[in-house]
Amino acid sequence: MKRVVVIGASTAGLYCAWKLASAGVETWLIDPSSPYRKADRTLILTPVFWNFLPDFPRHQVRHWIEGFQLVHGQTILNVPLAEPDLVIDRADLLNFLYQRVAHLGVHILKQVRFAGIPGPNRIAYRTANTREESIENVTHLVIADGVHSPVSRILGLPRYPSLPILQAKVKPPDGFDSNWSTCWFDPHQTPYFFWYIPHGANEGVLGVVTRANQPIRRLLDDFADFHGFHPTGYQSGRVASFQPRTRTTFKKNNICIYRVGDAAGHVKVTTVGGTVTGLWGAAIIAEKILIGRATRNNGLYQELITHWAIRRILNQFRGRDYEILFRGLGPQLRRFLGEIDRDMIGQNLLKLFRAQPTLFLRFMGYLV
Repeated sequence: MKRVVVIGASTAGLYCAWKLASAGVETWLIDPSSPYRKADRTLILTPVFWNFLPDFPRHQVRHWIEGFQLVHGQTILNVPLAEPDLVIDRADLLNFLYQRVAHLGVHILKQVRFAGIPGPNRIAYRTANTREESIENVTHLVIADGVHSPVSRILGLPRYPSLPILQAKVKPPDGFDSNWSTCWFDPHQTPYFFWYIPHGANEGVLGVVTRANQPIRRLLDDFADFHGFHPTGYQSGRVASFQPRTRTTFKKNNICIYRVGDAAGHVKVTTVGGTVTGLWGAAIIAEKILIGRATRNNGLYQELITHWAIRRILNQFRGRDYEILFRGLGPQLRRFLGEIDRDMIGQNLLKLFRAQPTLFLRFMGYLV
């Protein structure tokens, strides 16, 4: 008989617990947060999201994005999407999954912290008053406790480096289309990008991701001031930076251990998006626990390694490289980019090469 402990009420952790409990597996959820906190971050998700949660309430979608403007200097490229992206609050997604898990009778331990694996098939945890207790006869442990992953640290497992992100709630200046999102590429400011995600006609979030130890608040405030945005509040966080060949499965004291979500680096480092890939990873882990293998095509690693390779190229870009790239994105290639899903780039990479081989071969030299 399987008994699974999931640590971390993250999107990936909750989804994995829900999949297991739905199949009749005895599932425990350890939620260290005190109390279960209402996260405050805006997410923009591709339509692949509906493959995992087709019944997520449509009324909780804050907005729909019909296309992207890609900006470098004075150059603006429009990439219309064949199927719109959705904008949601991370809090709404977490609460939706949390209610599902609770409804299925998952054993939820709130405000407790993982303490170790002191013996065969035994998980120890500490309560708020520091008393140590345990769960016996555990067969599987799923680590889904986020980018910092205290559980990985306690077990001596390697952790992923992370990147800071910061978003400001803003009212856009005149001229911004409320149905389009904008990404600015300026390697003098950040090797990554700035973005604006509208929530409607008169509000949205302006954000930036950059390397660790950079003055991210000053970076975002200067950018907002230059472009005429007026911040009214901030949303901050960190995301894992996927690294190839870092193990995500282990075994200790007869317990099979899996990491998922940010704790496993399930983040596309081109877009620093990890919601869909976290759900994807959780679905794979749930299948492995249920039947010993994943029946669906496990293309997640291929997807993550593709984004990692693209990010390696982009991190070396200078302004001139973006000018060359933008000039090479003709109407046919832009249309193709709008038709494929950003969470399925790995499966469409050869089609991208075929669409404009000379452009992509030019930049492959950065990987050598």
